[in-house]
Amino acid sequence: MNTDIMMPLLTSKSEILNEKMIVLLNREVPNIMKIRPWSLLFSISHDGGSMITFYEMTKKYSGTIILVRDSKNAVFGGYANAEWHIDKYFYGTGESFIFSYYNTTLMDVYRWNGGPEYFMWSDDSSIALGGGEKLGLYIYEDFTKGKTNKCLSFNNKPLTSVEFNIDYLEVWGSLK
Repeated sequence: MNTDIMMPLLTSKSEILNEKMIVLLNREVPNIMKIRPWSLLFSISHDGGSMITFYEMTKKYSGTIILVRDSKNAVFGGYANAEWHIDKYFYGTGESFIFSYYNTTLMDVYRWNGGPEYFMWSDDSSIALGGGEKLGLYIYEDFTKGKTNKCLSFNNKPLTSVEFNIDYLEVWGSLK
């Protein structure tokens, strides 16, 4: 079974990704996520913009994909390999990464480059992936705005405009 070209089983329809984009993303996630069904855990259209709801809906999931479509129709996000929780320190491992699509057939993926081990960060007012001087992907507490910058952990380009407005956000996961 070639998991690189498989379409993972999604328990519901994504409002952000088409099938080709899902296959591209499936190539990048860890093998365990390639063979497990992806469940829609949180979306701002169904669950609103509450950080409390985000944490409640994502607990027990140690492999989550955050997908963002901004107001300029750019699509980007990140894979987080640990369970999201409020913490005053960075956590997670180098399995986490961030990505951006630049059309429906190509994507840029930014993985840990051996630099600072700043993978996931979250508190009661924001979540982030990647760090070191600036954050790779930062989302504010009401899930309407965010920022993206080059970060030392992933050595990435900004995923979209440095400051962006979120049009739609989904979080997908597979159980531990």
